[in-house]
Amino acid sequence: MEKEYDDSLTRTKYDEKLIEKKVLFLPWVGKNYFYGIKYEKDKFIFCDENHKGKKILALGEYNHWSTNEETCGHDGECFKGCKGLDKCSQLTRHAVCDHLNKKEDREIWMNGYTKFERSLLGKETNWDDSPKIWDHIMLYNYLQVPFSHSRMDPEYEYYKKVKDQFFYVLEIFKPDYIIVCGYRLFRFLPELYWSEGDELTIDGETIRNGSYKFENNNEIKVFAVLSPSAGYSWEFWNRVIKSIIK
Repeated sequence: MEKEYDDSLTRTKYDEKLIEKKVLFLPWVGKNYFYGIKYEKDKFIFCDENHKGKKILALGEYNHWSTNEETCGHDGECFKGCKGLDKCSQLTRHAVCDHLNKKEDREIWMNGYTKFERSLLGKETNWDDSPKIWDHIMLYNYLQVPFSHSRMDPEYEYYKKVKDQFFYVLEIFKPDYIIVCGYRLFRFLPELYWSEGDELTIDGETIRNGSYKFENNNEIKVFAVLSPSAGYSWEFWNRVIKSIIK
């Protein structure tokens, strides 16, 4: 039986504009994203309208269909009247909803979401912690085509084709920091507006970093973490994240 979701709960006022710009997979935007998060004396703080923090964009590489699903078969037709556009556009949001749903069977891919949220909070998370974290951050998957499983090697051309959508997402949501989930994705990010960061080493690990500097003097700091779906130590990456996000 097909799952049912209340998409009104995750909708943003920017969705129509994003689709006009051919953003196929709409980002998850937590209801408190614009309040942000911060660290005080190494303690993670959920911010609110009275105490603003830093807006965090977690940037994934791509969406993939589960092993018991097939792609719609309409690749390239998404914005040409495809009746399945509404379903596909919610794929990222539905993934977060599934991860946060206690009634959902735990799947392997959810481990990456759990490890990432722990690396933000700095401790093992529980069912009370997880929704608060995702309510305060944003998740966007860079590539705008689905892949059949999580261990694929996308062609470089795919990365080049979606830079305009990426920059539009940044223009709309104006994150302060982008946490790039995966070294390959970091390597293939657009060079336009890019500035290399200073050499940064934490616990002997070189941290790949830089920033996007736009004409309006808006600067977005960017750094890469190991893909949470791989051998990701949330304890180590928590030390990295809280040392960078100021």
